[in-house]
Amino acid sequence: MSFKDQKGFTLIELIVVLIILGLLAAVAIPKYVDLRTEAETQSAKATVAGARGGITLDFAQKKLSNLTYNFPDTGEDITTALQRVMEGLKNPPMDGFTWKYVTGSGNTMARVSATLTTSGGGTRTID
Repeated sequence: MSFKDQKGFTLIELIVVLIILGLLAAVAIPKYVDLRTEAETQSAKATVAGARGGITLDFAQKKLSNLTYNFPDTGEDITTALQRVMEGLKNPPMDGFTWKYVTGSGNTMARVSATLTTSGGGTRTID
């Protein structure tokens, strides 16, 4: 049996395939990282929107019941207050969030925003 009768790939063909795979990886990896960051940002926006919705409902319920509106309630820290108004969410994601808020009282509704520390160590501010 001679070498000409054997079937297989040449070294050149294998190198071309490796180069093509390397180029695909060079293009795909940055896209994956961008998608992950974008997903974290959108998740943070949804969490802040949930907090704002909960605050709006809290404001409306207290106004309709002629109760005094304060947010956070007296003796309540911001994390506890946000978990209370977002109780409809199962385990609202609080890890990685630094909440900023303007308290609300009387006829002025509270406002919140957050800074999220992403898994890559960066930060995103959600206003």
